[in-house]
Amino acid sequence: MRKLPTNKTDKQKIIINATYDYFGIMTPKEKARANQIALWIMGRKARNEILPEEQKAVRQIQENIKDEVYTKGLLLNPVSL
Repeated sequence: MRKLPTNKTDKQKIIINATYDYFGIMTPKEKARANQIALWIMGRKARNEILPEEQKAVRQIQENIKDEVYTKGLLLNPVSL
């Protein structure tokens, strides 16, 4: 399993925040899966397998990120990292 980057760019912050926002309140195990989905969206797919059921979440998060108002809101009011 890969870890999230330590020095995140704005784009990476948006992806992580959008993923956490999509899943809401999570248990530690769910948060680990959300991190893997965020890494998948970032393009870090090596050693990072996601389940076929999680493909729907990936598509929805990518669609949400395309909305400019939503992404600005994530940068101004980030979800707890």
